[in-house]
Amino acid sequence: MVFGNMVVHAGSLQATPSLKRSLAELYFREWCDQHGRAFFGIKDDGIAIAAAQGKGGHSNNNNSGSGSAATVAFRKGLRTVNVRLPEKTAGEVRDVVTATFAKSQIPPFDFLACKVGNRDRYDDPVVASPLGLCWVVIGSPLSEAQADALEKASLDVAVFRVRDVLASPREIEIKLDSRPAREWLDALDEQRDQAESDDDYL
Repeated sequence: MVFGNMVVHAGSLQATPSLKRSLAELYFREWCDQHGRAFFGIKDDGIAIAAAQGKGGHSNNNNSGSGSAATVAFRKGLRTVNVRLPEKTAGEVRDVVTATFAKSQIPPFDFLACKVGNRDRYDDPVVASPLGLCWVVIGSPLSEAQADALEKASLDVAVFRVRDVLASPREIEIKLDSRPAREWLDALDEQRDQAESDDDYL
């Protein structure tokens, strides 16, 4: 760290769970940029939608609409990509965002990703297809805490995981497990049934 002409040793970083998660999110953002996806962060980008919903109107950050299709500002690398969401998806996004901020709870999903291709410029809004959209969870497998959101989700849900996240970028391994929300619910049901069966044994 530099203050004027003085160099101060700022110390090192510990490999904390917070650091590992931040690196995983960084890799997700970079993966999106390299693979023609744009992303919308529920916690970071959802503030504008939550503010607009709280005022009963539209935000001035292109994240607009209440009961209709909406144009939402996604990010891709250093670029902003305006994405026109279908009406049903727009309502689903608003429900997730407003529930998260109104109840100050951990969002059930971390990102909404949209296939936008790789271009030099995105001057016009990208009209999203439901098939090109998915909810994304970073790192952790889905759990019972997300069951309610999965029940309401119309889009696929993907779990983005990075193996050896502390390794160099060339050495990491990325896994993206994308499934319909119904399949994730079925998997949770199987886990619940297995746990109940295990409880029968002493």
